[in-house]
Amino acid sequence: SQVACPTPSGYVASSTDCNDASASINPGATEVCNLADDDCDGDTDEGCYLNVSVSKVALNSSVPNGSVAVFRVNITNIGALNFTLVEANDTFNASQLRYNASSVTPNSTGNGWVYWYNVTQGVLVPNASFLFNISLTALNEGITNNTIIVNVTRSDGSTPSRRGSALLTMTD
Repeated sequence: SQVACPTPSGYVASSTDCNDASASINPGATEVCNLADDDCDGDTDEGCYLNVSVSKVALNSSVPNGSVAVFRVNITNIGALNFTLVEANDTFNASQLRYNASSVTPNSTGNGWVYWYNVTQGVLVPNASFLFNISLTALNEGITNNTIIVNVTRSDGSTPSRRGSALLTMTD
């Protein structure tokens, strides 16, 4: 730092630029998803991680005990980067529902959960969606909620996640 009038060559009049080595990083820059603080506001990639949309819908919202309930999961890449890996973990009340099958073979199942390591079985490009179905057998009368949590790995290495839930009424 040096105080002088006028500004000497190689110095700037404002000290708000947080990276003198990069012309694209400055207080007037637009924040992009690149793991850097492009606009020098102290936050990195703000707004960039809201790029995965997950919905889960019961295709038959009411089922008799012993019947199969089918849920459709929709995972959508609403960002600008490819999803190189999509993991999904479906959880449910094991006293009310039992995993039956899905349109994508899970990597593992347990009492009250099902897990898929690479559910899309490849890259999910921007503006693309991936749909798959999960069928669960209704065990007891009542209302239950089951939730799917989706974690994605983007081509820049970041890992945002989202969840989707669906209600199901089981009748006698």
